[in-house]
Amino acid sequence: MANTRAFAAIGEAVIALMREARPAEFQLDEQEFQLLHGRQIQSRDPETKGFSLCMYRVVPSNPRNLPPRRDGERTFRPSLPLDLHWVLTPWHSSAPMQLRMLGWAARFIEDLQTLPAAFLNRAIAGTFLEQEAVELVLDPLGLSDYLALWDRLKAGLPPSLTYVARVVMVDSTIEQRVPGMVQTRAFAMGVPEEP
Repeated sequence: MANTRAFAAIGEAVIALMREARPAEFQLDEQEFQLLHGRQIQSRDPETKGFSLCMYRVVPSNPRNLPPRRDGERTFRPSLPLDLHWVLTPWHSSAPMQLRMLGWAARFIEDLQTLPAAFLNRAIAGTFLEQEAVELVLDPLGLSDYLALWDRLKAGLPPSLTYVARVVMVDSTIEQRVPGMVQTRAFAMGVPEEP
């Protein structure tokens, strides 16, 4: 059960892992791996090199009707399950190098698959509980959805990979009062009144 910093922690963790594992042949510096938002992609020079990761959609995940969350003796409102949709883009002025970068990124993320709390908390400490993990799954868009995303970002978006981080459980901090168990029940017994 993650806290509200989970979105940023996931994005920063993926970028940090890619930065650490980058092949020398790409000749990329650390700052060329960036977590961006849509406006930054719109203004990005397509001739620059590197990788960008951008979250473009957040949707409710299943299951939706969860019981209240318990933390010892305390009870909180149910966690909010969400799926986070990301687009990962390699940028390079050379088309062959850009495609090599795309192939490496696809294999790298597929090998990751599950991001345990140890990786996620390296980005933002204390965001995920020790036993938590987030699954990162390749989630190809249909052509119409891809073109809509491309149009929205208006950057001449190069070939990219789309992923979904599922299921991210965002915890509530609102404590919920739970009535105690019924201990006794009293019945009013007596002689019925005469009509």
